[in-house]
Amino acid sequence: MKILMSAILFAYPFFSGEISDTDSKNAAVDVSDMIQSYFEHSELPENELQSLYGFLSYLHENPVNINETDRNGVALLPFLSSSQKEDILSYLYIHGKMESLGELQFIESLDYRDRQFISLFVYAGNRTGRTGSVPEKSKRVYNSAVTNISIPLYRRAGFYHYSESELLKYPNRKYSGNAISNSIRYSFNSGDNVKIGFTMDKDPGEASFNKHIPLYDYVSLYFQMQKAGRLSNIVAGDFDMSCGQGLILKTDFTMGKTSVLNTCVSDMIKAHTSVSESGYFRGACLSMKCSDFLFTLLLSSKRVDAVLDNTGAVSSFKTDGYHRTALELSKRHNTIDNTSVMRIHWKNDNANIGCTLSADYFDRILSFRKFPVSLAFAEGSLIWNAGLDYGVRRGLWSLSGETAVYCGRHFATIDRLQLRLSGNYVLNLIYRNYGSGYFCFHGNSLNECGMSGEQGIYLGLERNGKIKNTFYADLFCFQGNAQSTVKPCYGYDLRYGLSYISKDRNTGIDVSCRFKSRRNTAHNAESSGKFKVTCNNRLTRNMALKSQLNAAYCPVNGFRGEYGLALTEQLSYKPDKHSLSGSISVSWFMTDSWNTSLRIYENGLPYSYNIQTLDGRGLRNSLVVKYSPVHSVSVNFKFGSTVYLDREFIGTSQQKIHSFHKEDISLQFAIKF
Repeated sequence: MKILMSAILFAYPFFSGEISDTDSKNAAVDVSDMIQSYFEHSELPENELQSLYGFLSYLHENPVNINETDRNGVALLPFLSSSQKEDILSYLYIHGKMESLGELQFIESLDYRDRQFISLFVYAGNRTGRTGSVPEKSKRVYNSAVTNISIPLYRRAGFYHYSESELLKYPNRKYSGNAISNSIRYSFNSGDNVKIGFTMDKDPGEASFNKHIPLYDYVSLYFQMQKAGRLSNIVAGDFDMSCGQGLILKTDFTMGKTSVLNTCVSDMIKAHTSVSESGYFRGACLSMKCSDFLFTLLLSSKRVDAVLDNTGAVSSFKTDGYHRTALELSKRHNTIDNTSVMRIHWKNDNANIGCTLSADYFDRILSFRKFPVSLAFAEGSLIWNAGLDYGVRRGLWSLSGETAVYCGRHFATIDRLQLRLSGNYVLNLIYRNYGSGYFCFHGNSLNECGMSGEQGIYLGLERNGKIKNTFYADLFCFQGNAQSTVKPCYGYDLRYGLSYISKDRNTGIDVSCRFKSRRNTAHNAESSGKFKVTCNNRLTRNMALKSQLNAAYCPVNGFRGEYGLALTEQLSYKPDKHSLSGSISVSWFMTDSWNTSLRIYENGLPYSYNIQTLDGRGLRNSLVVKYSPVHSVSVNFKFGSTVYLDREFIGTSQQKIHSFHKEDISLQFAIKF
């Protein structure tokens, strides 16, 4: 996916200093600074951003041995395109192990910025059964522990003290826990093949250590072992699985429309290390390889949050993971989702074909019209999907797709053609057609209005070179559903991006603009436009300055418009050796309404969600200090402040703050041994 790689990678040299291809690990690397640029140019919802950020942070702490990897291992690198993954595997097959990551420069599909980003998540160790001068890192055993604590310096209405009579009348007015949020992560790694760990998380307002919640509200355990004889992958506990094009199974993050230009869904099974409390499996999964065939069996049983009607049937699912008030707690773990998946996948160097069968059985009757991931009407206790996916690769072109059926009656299909044109041009053409009755509980593929009742054509073009240009146009038509209240609509989504980095890698400029329009059958239009310019300048080897302009426009009543504008300056300092580093940022913003609110990424702590959504008029400031007395220990601190100039109160209901400003501090302690 070199489209978003352009956005991710061009900023990297400005934060880490000059790094040679032959020794990219010698300079200090901050994964938070690297991932920052990716988030700035993605269009993902917050829950998927949290999952993606957590996974990349975990992958940075637990890098993959590029010499030990296979197709399943390369699939863990979601930022690589399918052709880049194949090129890496071909190089290893022909030339054997890499003595250093500098050999990546011999792979033509990887440019300088690609190689710099890859170095954050892989290393070059010895291949199994070979000897050499490179230390056998794949046999290393190590532990990692990280804890985050966030403390607000303000009080929301949900944490006020109320009288018993008030709470009797309004039981959801007060949160059940304190205002502090805390997460704890631990992982044990034996090389690249064995991983054991757990994650615990408590959101602000959630109770813990009581008879209903003995530990934290969210506790996740996982065990994963790879390459154990014929067993290519064994996972137990909480895990994610994706296959085909995502019509049936894709429980991890998506990468947004921009990344569709150069990446597609691969078969992937990985431990669930994120604090996201929905969209994963809890049970066991086994993959066995036999020649070119891969057989996968999945069994999962997980309690999920649901809203029940008067008859005890499930009327909707709750996926935000919050359990703070009595009402939210009443929806916690109300039903059990029992999932079974069988998959057979055949793949060689030029083609692949797979068959998937998935069934979900709930202990309650489903009786509702709108799922959080679909507009299909589902009813009963058993839902099932079956699908067939394929892929063909021939030189400069590739063709892939998937067709799936829901309960034997409703179909969905997505097909993709990729062409490598003359020079550095890549063209992608994707057609999708999701039937109005199609539904998938664990799927997530390219869509605008939902994976039901939608048709669309996606055209993407990328030009690589000194100045990288990217463009996509997505034309969609939503047909609606007889049981759905969502009106039929049609529209388009356009985006253009430009990325430039100077020859001396001291200056980088990134420009992106996007316009989206949706019109229903009553000819009521909803349109929005966004524009962004980012300039990175490396002042010295260890100091960088980032300047950014964000703008948004939303037409109202056909002619009158609402506007949004934000200006950000961020100064970062990072020495060559791990000791003391930090950054400071200042943002000024002005928006007419929530319709033109702006999302701005600010530097933060690893594993922490650092995107701010700004609306109204005001200032946002942050200070980050990171101290590592030794390589294996780090103590990180962040202070953030938001001051609004157009209001006396912030938020509504339980989230209301009786002040025009809010401040918070975050602490993180990490150790690796």
